[in-house]
Amino acid sequence: IGTVPVGRVETGILKPGTVATFAP
Repeated sequence: IGTVPVGRVETGILKPGTVATFAP
């Protein structure tokens, strides 16, 4: 867990310190 699929954002699972990259 650390990468966020394009078009899908899972909030609550991301832990502090985890870098989430959002692609257009």
